[in-house]
Amino acid sequence: MKGFYKEQQRFTQWWLWLIILASLLPVIVIFMKGMYVQFIVGEPWGEKPMSDTGLILMSVLIFAVVGGVIWLLLITELIIEIHDRAVYYSFAPFIGRLRRIGMEDIVSWEVKKYKPIGEYGSYGWRTGFGKKTAYIVKGRYGLEINRKNGKILLLGTQQSEKIRVAMEYEMDKINNPDYQ
Repeated sequence: MKGFYKEQQRFTQWWLWLIILASLLPVIVIFMKGMYVQFIVGEPWGEKPMSDTGLILMSVLIFAVVGGVIWLLLITELIIEIHDRAVYYSFAPFIGRLRRIGMEDIVSWEVKKYKPIGEYGSYGWRTGFGKKTAYIVKGRYGLEINRKNGKILLLGTQQSEKIRVAMEYEMDKINNPDYQ
């Protein structure tokens, strides 16, 4: 369909997974060693050892948190669609259904280069920057939308040129009702 744009992004950066695994793996190894020492070797683990029940509960909690973080990053997905005189976006699992911004509600927009960490503090769902909200999965380009209600939305993109063309096409349809 002419003018239809769709982009899906997931956290697939090798360096991100390296950082996550490098920070979570030592915690897992420490608690596995503690369980080995206390249950297999039969010696209390540490200077102030936990009870067997405490060690089991703490280990289960640690493994659940680590598994939860990994699971969350695996299922998180940014979806951007531009069609039918609107921008649609979701950031599953946090925003499951597509949210709609009609072209008539947009004061201005631009596809811009930005610094995810320098300008927004990190990747992911970023709020708390005045009236700015950002959804950033990867890269350094985004569609920034200034809305009539004063809010600013940044959607990270891996297809800066395609998203720009789609926005121009849909905005032309608003400005010229006869535009096909």
